[in-house]
Amino acid sequence: MNIKINHRYYYWGTMLPLLAMIVYTYSEYKDQEAIIDRMHKVGNRQLEVMATSYAELVSLQAMRHTDEILKIEEHHKQEIKELIEFYTED
Repeated sequence: MNIKINHRYYYWGTMLPLLAMIVYTYSEYKDQEAIIDRMHKVGNRQLEVMATSYAELVSLQAMRHTDEILKIEEHHKQEIKELIEFYTED
């Protein structure tokens, strides 16, 4: 009977620290999961702000290019008109 009790002490002496370690590891896992989720949310928010900013920059750049193309077209039309007038004068 004395040997049986010693085995039980040994069993519980090993199982309790093992269970405590498993519970601790699980709590650390959950804590890390929450931290990583928060980092993803913050990162996504930063990407969204950057994308909005770059979309505005691209939009402004497209408007500038459109204005420049219109100016060049008008200048080209004016030059063609001048050439036609010059060569049709007799």
